Amino acid sequence: MDINDSLAPQTAAPSLPSAPPNSRRSRWINEGELTCKAPSCNNPIPAGWYGPKKSVYLCSSPCRYEYLMGFREEVLCRCGCGTRFTPTGTRTKEPFVNQDHFYAWRRQQTDKKTGRFAPLLNEFMETCAPKQYAETTLNAIRCNLVAFFSFLTRSRIRSLESVAPKTITVFFNELAKTRKKSAGTITGTVSCFFDWLAITGRRKAANPVVSRFHSQRRKKRLPRPYSREEMAQIFSLLEANGDLQLLVAVSLGAEAGLRISECAKVEISEIDLESQQLYVSLPTKVGTDRYAPFADKSKAFIEKWLQERGTLDHDRLLVGPSGAPMQKWTLRLRLNAVLCGPGKLAKFEYHRLRHYASSTMHQGGADDISVMAAFGWHNPSVMAGYTKTLPEQTRAHYDRAMAARDRAPETQTTVKTLDEFFSTSGDTSTNPA
Repeated sequence: MDINDSLAPQTAAPSLPSAPPNSRRSRWINEGELTCKAPSCNNPIPAGWYGPKKSVYLCSSPCRYEYLMGFREEVLCRCGCGTRFTPTGTRTKEPFVNQDHFYAWRRQQTDKKTGRFAPLLNEFMETCAPKQYAETTLNAIRCNLVAFFSFLTRSRIRSLESVAPKTITVFFNELAKTRKKSAGTITGTVSCFFDWLAITGRRKAANPVVSRFHSQRRKKRLPRPYSREEMAQIFSLLEANGDLQLLVAVSLGAEAGLRISECAKVEISEIDLESQQLYVSLPTKVGTDRYAPFADKSKAFIEKWLQERGTLDHDRLLVGPSGAPMQKWTLRLRLNAVLCGPGKLAKFEYHRLRHYASSTMHQGGADDISVMAAFGWHNPSVMAGYTKTLPEQTRAHYDRAMAARDRAPETQTTVKTLDEFFSTSGDTSTNPA
């Protein structure tokens, strides 16, 4: 051994980062030491501390979803179509091929409850209901009529001709005891159904629904926007979580006033980042499309998310764990998981962001017509249920009106007799003299 080798400086071995405190992760994995076990992925596992008993390493949530899907077995669709498929998502107890198969199964269940009235219900839902109600409310209309027909079946009423106003009264009294929600919408649905029976010649008697007695007085809806402190807490929790999709969804709700169903179906081609507005396409709750403007916060989050999203085989802005378009119920569950819990919000309602956006726009000085156009409303009373006016805003408008009244010149009114009026007007053709 050369003496110079013993005198050469020794390089110290690189020290590992300290393990997380109070954690069971005690095994260090170097960058590239292991690869992802997902079938279509071979990315290296990021360096870090992992559990000593961990045997399967996956690099991301989509890879974890793909890996777990490989262990699922094929099942038979419950709608009775005979199709075998591999269920996706978390609802494996009630598997259906797609949403249409679920609705077919749901119709079978409702037909059992309605009994002899099932053909009439299906005909009404196919011919009359699409013309009278929005597409998004058809399922609720069917459920309302199913509740009514179930009552007729239990009451052993076999003919709709024998339904009298007293029958409707008994039905609503029973409904008030078993159903928590108001029966106001069911009143209109049942009344519309009997009007349809009269028009088609299936009932000769008058409509048994007497709106003056059977309808319930609904409470006036008051605006419920989140406060600025609550909005700051919401964005703080979302930024700490780091999910850009949730930040995009909440910012669009708070600035563009989107409903959660509208937010879930936004497509990239419908977004104009330069003019900072997006196109809300049909179908919508009110059956009309619109252009919804958004501010700088939404634009910044959308730009960051588009860089992270990459290229997929669909144009939807929000993406689920499997890479497919995110559904509104998935978005709601993910938001509740991040925002609700100990030390967080007791309850999060996405629709209150629409109240916040409307109130912010109105308090900023926008007129009623602009607010209604941005949010797709046709009735000022609907806007009043979303838009909150601050006391100082009311006071400022009051002071401005009083000041304008004081600045206006006073006008004096002179009372003239008929002779004086006709003598000064210069027109004697109508003078009675």
